Amino acid sequence: MVTAVPCVDEEQLHDVFDCKPQTLLALAERVEQSKEDMQLVYREAEMDELWRAVTIAVMQLEHDSAPAEKVVAWNAVKDEVMRIHDLVGVDLDTDVAAFALRRLADTVIAL
Repeated sequence: MVTAVPCVDEEQLHDVFDCKPQTLLALAERVEQSKEDMQLVYREAEMDELWRAVTIAVMQLEHDSAPAEKVVAWNAVKDEVMRIHDLVGVDLDTDVAAFALRRLADTVIAL
């Protein structure tokens, strides 16, 4: 399990360039600390960037003719990111979203 998490600053919008476990854990920390409307808008935007990063990873796997089970696994990650996005942006359930991001970090390690 990855545990190193950079400093949390929920008052700012952070760039999300990849879908590495450390990125997911840092986002989980920010999500968990976010309670104000603007903070939640920032987290939702970061989730959008995460979704794009996972989509690019899936496209690269397909381009590289990766094994079908790997593509399927990463598509499942993409689906989970969208579910978590909705937990933040629609349901406003930051505790469940943070938990799911931490669980997803463990999943990504295994891929």
